[in-house]
Amino acid sequence: MNSLKEKYKNPDWGRIAHLFKIGIFASLLALIGGDMILGWGTMDMSLDGMEQYFSRYTDVSDVRIFWSGLLGMIGITLENKCHGGMKNATETTNILTRTVIA
Repeated sequence: MNSLKEKYKNPDWGRIAHLFKIGIFASLLALIGGDMILGWGTMDMSLDGMEQYFSRYTDVSDVRIFWSGLLGMIGITLENKCHGGMKNATETTNILTRTVIA
């Protein structure tokens, strides 16, 4: 029990704050760049089923679909890297062996 307290006693707050800011930017990039450019929530409500789901893509240009996919992919990847970085920043690890020091 004491080793668990020691492990999280002195996290690297500067690194965590930096990764948190990058993660917030990445989530906004994924939302605005990935979903809003594509036309999130703009379905043709007069249609039913899958036709209604795919109706938003009939008016969207190929360039918007490309940029939406690219920005969404970058945003989601950055979010994942920041999450893993924050997890590692809270642990005391040996960089060379990647083992947790208790």
